[in-house]
Amino acid sequence: MKEYQWALIAGSAEGLGKAFTELLAGQGFNLILVDHNEEALGEIAKKVVRMYGIKTETLCIDLAGEDAWKICMDTIRDVACGMLVYCAAMSEVKPFLDHDALSLKRFIEVNNRTALLLVHAFAQDLREQGKPGN
Repeated sequence: MKEYQWALIAGSAEGLGKAFTELLAGQGFNLILVDHNEEALGEIAKKVVRMYGIKTETLCIDLAGEDAWKICMDTIRDVACGMLVYCAAMSEVKPFLDHDALSLKRFIEVNNRTALLLVHAFAQDLREQGKPGN
């Protein structure tokens, strides 16, 4: 049996993340799928397993959570994941001044803080393993 590489896709159940999920599954990558939408996450995981015969791990988490990046890293390390795709994005289409401080904080957490911390930790792991990507 051919050994496939693992990739983590944050925001994997919708939009661009879903497209990356299907693309990488089609290329034979096993996938760690991360999304806050449990139903959509389960559907895309079943679809790519059925269509491409790959393995999947699913993480139904809110990427605005304080430890979301750590949860992702724990799973990355468990399967020796070699690729990270961060497509998660928080947005609400309405006039900027109609957003309250709490919604702006969520935007920062999902779109910046978690992404930055996850990419930094992932790159550190790559460097420690002597792999390219740092």
